[in-house]
Amino acid sequence: LLVVANTNDKSIGTSCRFDMLRIQETFTDITEYLGIGFSVDTIAGDRFNKKNVIGAVEQLRGSPADILVFYYSGHGFRKLTDKRKFPYLELRGRGEKDYMTNSMNIEDVYKMLLGNTKARLKLVISDCCNAEVTATNTEGTPVSRKKSSGFVWDEKNIKQLFFNSRKAILVTSADMGQLAAGNKRFGGFFSYFFKSSLENHFSILKKNVTWDQVLQEAKKQTIKKAEN
Repeated sequence: LLVVANTNDKSIGTSCRFDMLRIQETFTDITEYLGIGFSVDTIAGDRFNKKNVIGAVEQLRGSPADILVFYYSGHGFRKLTDKRKFPYLELRGRGEKDYMTNSMNIEDVYKMLLGNTKARLKLVISDCCNAEVTATNTEGTPVSRKKSSGFVWDEKNIKQLFFNSRKAILVTSADMGQLAAGNKRFGGFFSYFFKSSLENHFSILKKNVTWDQVLQEAKKQTIKKAEN
């Protein structure tokens, strides 16, 4: 797991920290449940800059037995000269002012992983805006916390997603021209509902689970919360 989070940013840094801890918790729980090895690298705080991100992605290697996850929480934007549907990740470190130079498209991260590794499953995830830089980041009320559903995880469902799926998946929290919604006291709504949907699909009540089901449910719940 490679986590990139802009925790020093004055406007969204607190939210990014929640996202960072949430994604780390998610994959720690999964790997502990399965009893498999787990390695995590976090680029946040004063380590947060484009050079460190590119270096970390370039060093990611994996055998056909491995699972690689890249996760980003921070500012995202669109370049008018680039018609690709996925956003640019704003990767300015401390003291750096030029966001156009200190950024990279999440699709480029995806392509780097496709070329660098033979890992069985590659997940590239970003929770950020996907609009022009003049747009204002959206903040909403925190997600209502519910009592535990009491669902028991089914090992078959987890293995179906992580061991039996030889895929490369690229996903982001906002469509072209959209803003990502979140809250400074909670984090990004997409990150929350991604974790929630993933764990719901681990339940013994689910059958024949797929990544499409996981992501469509996360999308549905994120849109519902953002609209309210």
